[in-house]
Amino acid sequence: MTNSIPRIALTALISLALSGCLEKSDEYDTIEEARKNHLFEKGWLPDLLPASTYDLKVVTAVEIPAGHGKFRFDPKEYHDFAAKLEPHEGVMSKVESDNESIRELLDRGYEAHAYSSGTINWIFLCEQRKAVCEFFVWG
Repeated sequence: MTNSIPRIALTALISLALSGCLEKSDEYDTIEEARKNHLFEKGWLPDLLPASTYDLKVVTAVEIPAGHGKFRFDPKEYHDFAAKLEPHEGVMSKVESDNESIRELLDRGYEAHAYSSGTINWIFLCEQRKAVCEFFVWG
């Protein structure tokens, strides 16, 4: 019986991996650190974040082209950043759990902005006073 516990755990891990539920998380203290690690070339974020961006976190799905994250910045840069984006027209992610998070942030008063490049779409939900944005990306 003791031999079956590791086997059950291994089976559960394999099932989780095959289900597409695995995520990869990267964190950067500054935007410079993110650039050194080629974050923007990977396509998870467009290179238009405020120069003061810090506490940047990017979570990507291993099996599907989708991700989300969060970053902070100097509140003085909010308007310049928002000017690079389009108004959000209601387009939602292909990931339902992301859509639930988007709706929750909208209900909390976050401002929604959009950006797209080719087939890749981003929604940036920002709280101006706190100078924080959460983003969702999918292709």
